[in-house]
Amino acid sequence: MKYQRLSLRAEVGNKVMGGAPHYAVVIGDYSSKEQAERAKKVVARFCQCNPFLIVK
Repeated sequence: MKYQRLSLRAEVGNKVMGGAPHYAVVIGDYSSKEQAERAKKVVARFCQCNPFLIVK
């Protein structure tokens, strides 16, 4: 997976909503919000997307 080349832990999750499959790529497992915020900037540049943080 391309995120692993950047040494980012990634997992793909799926959920069926309204009968249609939806997928999410979850990046990382950070011990602090500050670490996650720093990684968010790297991911945004790499995927050209608008990532957001979730608490597991």
